[in-house]
Amino acid sequence: MEGDVNTLRADWSEPIPVRFGVGRVQELPSLCRHHGMERPLLVTDPGVAGLGILRQVLSSCAGQGIEVAVFSDIRSNPTLRHAEAGLSAYKAGRHDGLVAFGAAARSTSPRSLG
Repeated sequence: MEGDVNTLRADWSEPIPVRFGVGRVQELPSLCRHHGMERPLLVTDPGVAGLGILRQVLSSCAGQGIEVAVFSDIRSNPTLRHAEAGLSAYKAGRHDGLVAFGAAARSTSPRSLG
C-alpha cells in the first residue's frame, strides 16, 4: 500500500462496522446516536486506555451528551474471567451498547462481551 498514512481511511464490516483512519474518532458521537447509544461501554486494552486520544474521545462524546464508560481489563485472546468482568461492568453501568477502540477492536476481546 502506498500513500500517506494521514490520508488513509477505510470502512468495513466483519460482521460489525469498523472505522479506520486519522480523525475518525470525531465520528464516534454521531455513530453512537445513529445506533441508539447514549451510554456505551468502550472496550479497549490497558495500553490504549492511558493514551491522550482516549481522553479526547471521552471529552468529545461528553460534549455531545454521550456518556461513555471505559472497560480496559481485557487482553487479546480473553479468558472467561475477562469476559465475565466486562459483562458485569456492562450490566452494572446499564450500558446500551459496546464500542471497541484501538487494537482491542481488531481482536476477539470486545466480541467476548457481546
